[in-house]
This record gives sequence, C-alpha cells and structure tokens, in this order.
Amino acid sequence: MIERMDSVIFEIMQQCPEVEWLERCREALPECTDGEILSAIEIFSGGDIKAI
Repeated sequence: MIERMDSVIFEIMQQCPEVEWLERCREALPECTDGEILSAIEIFSGGDIKAI
C-alpha cells in the first residue's frame, strides 16, 4: 500500500498546483490519514511544505 500511496501522491504533486495537493490526495487515497499524506508530501518536496 505504501508504494501505491507514494506513486499516487507523487503523480498528484507533478500534475496539480500545490494548493490542491491535500484535497486531491484525500480523494485518491481515502484510506490514508492527512498525517500520512502530509508526511509523504513533505518527503517528496524535500522539506517543509508551505501552507496547503
């Protein structure tokens, strides 16, 4: 599941503006918590994320 989650989040980050990341990830990954999603976003973005 983690690999799928990572690939979905990474794809969303590549295709959507930053302000849409969390909402789109919530829609695509309803089984994941906001904390899991935000942690992956932070890792992929290389550090702290801006306000979403």
